[in-house]
Amino acid sequence: VLACFVVYTYYTVIAGWIIKYILVYLTGGVQGDVGAYFGSHISSVGSPIFYSGLVLIFTAFVVLKGVSGGIEKAGKILMPALFIFLFIITIRVLTLPGAMEGVKYYLEPDFSKINGKVILAALGQVFFSLSLGMGAMITYGSYLDKKPNIVKNSLVVTDLDTLIALVAGLAIIPATIAFGHEVSAGPGLIFITLPSVFNAMPLGGVFGTIFFILVLFAAITSTISLLEVIVAFVVDQLKVGRRKATIWITIVIFIISIFNSLSFGPLAGVTFFFGMNFFDFLCYLTDNLLLPIGGLMLCAAVGHVWNEKDVIAEVTNNGEVKFKFVKLWLFVVRYIIPVILVVLLLQAIGVISI
Repeated sequence: VLACFVVYTYYTVIAGWIIKYILVYLTGGVQGDVGAYFGSHISSVGSPIFYSGLVLIFTAFVVLKGVSGGIEKAGKILMPALFIFLFIITIRVLTLPGAMEGVKYYLEPDFSKINGKVILAALGQVFFSLSLGMGAMITYGSYLDKKPNIVKNSLVVTDLDTLIALVAGLAIIPATIAFGHEVSAGPGLIFITLPSVFNAMPLGGVFGTIFFILVLFAAITSTISLLEVIVAFVVDQLKVGRRKATIWITIVIFIISIFNSLSFGPLAGVTFFFGMNFFDFLCYLTDNLLLPIGGLMLCAAVGHVWNEKDVIAEVTNNGEVKFKFVKLWLFVVRYIIPVILVVLLLQAIGVISI
């Protein structure tokens, strides 16, 4: 829950940037120096905070409606729309001159680049991408009845997540390569490199708009999940009404998000641990510490605290679902995953270097 809270405080800032870019593309796109424009926007005081507030208000509105009244309805609209927009962007990118070179760059493996750091980074990305170690899956799972096939649903979720990630890569990397730009990571890829690509692309304004709407849909589905976990915890543990909990949590998140936004402007020179600003520190805290620790706690609870028979009964719906590898799965949860997570934590805090 703490991980969800911290992630939400900075994720809403990034989602606010996306709204700004949608409006920019609806009115003609980014003109001139793309990097300078992005830097100017995020370093300003009022605009990023305003758009971040819009994200918080919309997310709170959906969560206030509850699971069936708000979250399920939003998901039924946002997720199909996300797939449609992603498909449109991918098809357009693959028809660009030189796109196949980008596809080759993207899909042709270079095993010389694989080392311990890459593997650990991939594991960390898995936690973030699948919302592991932050209670999201547990919270949504608590709303299900006893009939759903947990084993099948788990495989479907991970397979779809991987598929969408691969398709998203086809929508981004070949376009970047086709127009001679260097493939980067982080916000620079979305807010600097890709706008430069759209500027050079025929009908770039149209596809830039579609792309940022796509990214916004993905961001909103995430913010809804993050807020729902926090609200569900407060409602259950503190016995507070859902409306009151949602409003007060949103207010607190908004206040903290202001400091995250100002980390790129007036507070850019204010550093915390390891010389990081407030925004970067919270990103580091969640990605490298809170999520792995949450995973460790979950492994301990399922693998060592919870009775084995009860675990198997829960996973297999009291024997109705066939899961041939349940014993192997339990062994991995008890011993293999915790070792990997400990290594990930030690790497993150600088105790070991791989």
